[in-house]
Amino acid sequence: MFKKTALILSACLVLTATAFAEVTPKVVKKGNLDLTYPVFSFENKAAEKKATKYVQDYIDKEVKAYQRRNPINISADYKVIKEREWYISLEVTTYEYTGGAHGMYYTAGLNFDKMTGELMQYSDFNAPKLTKEELYNGIKKRNLHGFLQRP
Repeated sequence: MFKKTALILSACLVLTATAFAEVTPKVVKKGNLDLTYPVFSFENKAAEKKATKYVQDYIDKEVKAYQRRNPINISADYKVIKEREWYISLEVTTYEYTGGAHGMYYTAGLNFDKMTGELMQYSDFNAPKLTKEELYNGIKKRNLHGFLQRP
């Protein structure tokens, strides 16, 4: 009985482990830049390439906008906020210091479909009867997964 239970549990763990992505940091330090990009590893290689490129292009675009103001320091970092079998949510923060008391931060939330690599929209998460108040409270509490249309 124990062997059968252990075998079933092991199979479940293997299946669960393959559903989740690996996100590896790519660090770039050059001059006044201190950037950390996410590099995704999904089952679908085309999707991982597309999502990784999107985030890298997003950070590069922010950096170019900052460089026009001749900053002392520019940085970028990310963290994985939530991951489910079919999507991954990131928080990407860029920072610019041009002198003075403090720099300026900008944080964006990005959600990617792990099967396609596409950036996901609000409508991908929206339950048909989600009210404005439910949406606001879900964002405030960082907990919208109860409203998802997909399993």
